[in-house]
Amino acid sequence: AAEDVSRLDATASMGTIRLYDRKTRLGAEALLMKPEGGEPERSFGVICGDSEGTENDTRRLTAMFFVSSKDWDASTCGGGVTVEKGTKFDAVRDRIILLRSDTWSHRQEPWIGDDKDGLEQASCVTVHFVKDT
Repeated sequence: AAEDVSRLDATASMGTIRLYDRKTRLGAEALLMKPEGGEPERSFGVICGDSEGTENDTRRLTAMFFVSSKDWDASTCGGGVTVEKGTKFDAVRDRIILLRSDTWSHRQEPWIGDDKDGLEQASCVTVHFVKDT
């Protein structure tokens, strides 16, 4: 397993950006009628997954970079990552979280935001480093 990370492809990676906007979320919730009781429980999962065809998934290391206001407080504004063993990493400005893509089961926590200036938007840039093939 350790050799998988030591042999990352220096020329290839995959990435996504997750953007959060409070006004958009509130509008979508009003349109879709959020269920009573709040947010449904989010499930944990390994980035490479366990579905059919994942044996060819070459993602091995995932970096998540959180971009938000310096006043962002994850205890009230949400965001971050929880690993299945219970450790929670809050969405803190300029925080980078590194996870093994093929072994660490985790879930991304929902963004909530606030009406206060600077707390309506945040984002997470995710880059997956892939195994050298």
